[in-house]
Amino acid sequence: MNEPQKPASPSEVKPSTSSSQIKSENTESEDSEEDVDPEENAIETENVSENYEEELDVNLSTTVKDQKQKLHKIRGIRKRSKIPTHLKGLMGEANLRFARGEYEIAQKMCFELIRQAPMAYEPYWTLSQLYENDPIKSVQYLTIVAHLNPMDATNWLRLAQIHIDGNNLRKAVTCYTRAINADPSVIEHHLKRLELLEKLDDANYIRKCRSKLIHSLPPTEHEMLFKMARDLAEQ
Repeated sequence: MNEPQKPASPSEVKPSTSSSQIKSENTESEDSEEDVDPEENAIETENVSENYEEELDVNLSTTVKDQKQKLHKIRGIRKRSKIPTHLKGLMGEANLRFARGEYEIAQKMCFELIRQAPMAYEPYWTLSQLYENDPIKSVQYLTIVAHLNPMDATNWLRLAQIHIDGNNLRKAVTCYTRAINADPSVIEHHLKRLELLEKLDDANYIRKCRSKLIHSLPPTEHEMLFKMARDLAEQ
């Protein structure tokens, strides 16, 4: 049995309107779509910056009280889909096709979803999985997912690990800062960012992050509080 092939480059594949999930259009409209490059329909998004200092300063200036208020507000925002109701069936079908190994069909469906709902993160997520054998494109699509759904820390953590594996620790710090912005209550994320700053030998931000962590830790973490305070005093 032949192994299913991964999809071709997006520039070689046109969006499909053949699915029963998509409303039929007139011939003139269909003809105009033949010249559309799916990647041109995808939103442009900034890459993860290596200049982590500015975002880190903003994050460190946020008080514990502000963090708690922010957490209360964003609980209902995380993973909120922006796919219109009439396209949810198509997204489900695209994921099903991907699971079955029908990669090219899944890809076409994702491009059609992007054409109709460019601010929905789900098709970009599926494309990041489709391109797992092309790390550059996979990361590009995952970055779009993170920007479209910034209050989901999971994607920032995935990107952070990818940049760590690629030895780009500065970008990884940016990703951890954004993950902390999304969910400041997870102490492990603060500690991991601190570990990366130590590897970068950034004494200024090591000191600032330790001070921030001391004020963020709950009283029950007395051993960690003592260690952070001791390390801060030794700097």
